[in-house]
Amino acid sequence: MRIGYVVQQFYPMAYGSGVHAFELSRELIKLGHEIHIITKGLPTQKSYEFFQQIHIHRILPPISVPYYFPLNIALLWRFGKKIIKKLDLDVIIGHGFESSLFARVVKDSPFIYKAVGTIALQRHRKNITWRDHLGKFYFPLLGYFERVAIHHANFTIAISDAIKQEIRTEYNILGGRIYRIYNGVNLERFHPLQNSSLIQKQLGFDKEKIILFVGRLSPIKGPHLLLQAIPAILKEFPQSKFLFIGDGPLKAYFHKMIHSFRLNEHIKLLGFIPNSEIPQYFAIANLCIIPSLYEPFGLVALESLASETPILSSNRGGLAEIHQFLPKFPILTSLSPFSLSKSVIELLSDPAKLKRLGRIGRKVV
Repeated sequence: MRIGYVVQQFYPMAYGSGVHAFELSRELIKLGHEIHIITKGLPTQKSYEFFQQIHIHRILPPISVPYYFPLNIALLWRFGKKIIKKLDLDVIIGHGFESSLFARVVKDSPFIYKAVGTIALQRHRKNITWRDHLGKFYFPLLGYFERVAIHHANFTIAISDAIKQEIRTEYNILGGRIYRIYNGVNLERFHPLQNSSLIQKQLGFDKEKIILFVGRLSPIKGPHLLLQAIPAILKEFPQSKFLFIGDGPLKAYFHKMIHSFRLNEHIKLLGFIPNSEIPQYFAIANLCIIPSLYEPFGLVALESLASETPILSSNRGGLAEIHQFLPKFPILTSLSPFSLSKSVIELLSDPAKLKRLGRIGRKVV
């Protein structure tokens, strides 16, 4: 079949959704299908590329715009439908609410909606930045798009039972049109035997305890909670280093707090790093923190576990379902800087337990 796959971002310049879309595309190709990705790119990228047997069609804005730029969806819709109409597609996969309106583009082709979250999750946001306040005005519109996609889709794939239940509750979808299929992880790319010596040399790290955060610097992901917990952790482990991989609206807040608490020697904000390079960072870390206030699934958790790096995460959304397979792992039931620092200190105080949890995590994944 000729499959069209609409997703706002795509590997290697992507967060979790774009990475999953790439891995899923590769598996579909192995089954003999032809994959056409319709996505938004950067001005420096090519509008069309044939990459690892995947046809990638990119909508290129004249200037680089942030991931959170509200008009990204409009750009994807305005130009993406033109691309789709030129392709003779047998089926369309829409990834996330950004793809919702494509349910009506090709009426003769089945539409599969991949729900990687619901607009209901926005209730969990903390209003820390101006973007969070602004979101109150356009989230209802996004919720409408999402409702359109789910009601017009032939089938809906939910990436966790939490998302499946939210879809049923929010949009009154009954029957067997919704299938829960968990995300997976590429065990060949994420493994503990990464050659990370160059990364360690570049970072200037030797025998320090390395704590890692990977994800958007967005309030709903909870990186500010880890930042606020760092002073207490450093009192017990003054040689610890904290790596934050990702970009987002909390970036200015992070720079301000790091300067105020004089944490420059202990924290490195690495910004956005292509997913192809991230496995090396998991391999050098002693612990990965996932303090999400809400998480549709938690792909970072699988990537860390595959690398034999234990996780300390909340149990919100899909993370709770991952923890069903990790009964010996600690959970952040209380999302506060105090609770987080206490749990990190306990884990760092027991290196043997960290290694044991790492081995268990790899086996589970």
